[in-house]
This record gives sequence, C-alpha cells and structure tokens, in this order.
Amino acid sequence: MSNKEVSKITVNRERFNEAMQLRKTSISKLGTIPAIDRNEKAIRRYLNEGKRLSDLLDRIGKHLSVDPAYLSGDYNVGLEKQEDEVINSILKSQIKAERFP
Repeated sequence: MSNKEVSKITVNRERFNEAMQLRKTSISKLGTIPAIDRNEKAIRRYLNEGKRLSDLLDRIGKHLSVDPAYLSGDYNVGLEKQEDEVINSILKSQIKAERFP
C-alpha cells in the first residue's frame, strides 16, 4: 500500500443532508451501496472531518443524482461575502439539490 497524498475536498454538511433527504436515503443506506465502496462508519468519519475524498464524493453524487460540486458547497462561494441578509437568504433559498442534477 502506498502512502501517497490523496486529493481531498471539503463537504457542505447542510447540502449533503439536503440531497439525502431529497432522495429519501441515509448515511447507513449509502454505506450498503457497492458502487460507493465505503461503509457507514467511514462516510460518517469523512462528514465529521468536513473533508471528503474527491472520488468518494463523485460516487455519492452519482448515486444521489446530485452534482458533487453542490455537495462540496462550491455553489455557496460568494454568498458569505454578501452583506445584505435579505439578499443572502434569497440567494440561498435558490440553491436546492433538485436544481443541480
């Protein structure tokens, strides 16, 4: 086994949970999917760390029919900089899992 560096990207837990609710699934169910190739404990550990292996995020996104960039929170970039809370809440309300298959 090699000890080479593996590409990791952050995960937006709020977006991840929203995608699971949309597809009516859970972390324990994701852990049983052979294509995802990780068990429930590993998925929970990655979520708690806030980082995810990029290939795992791709597999989960494919299973949930959601863009992995959505799960990682890439669509939230720039929202934190928005100072107007009303505009910020309107923009956040438009970012939904069903809009990013």
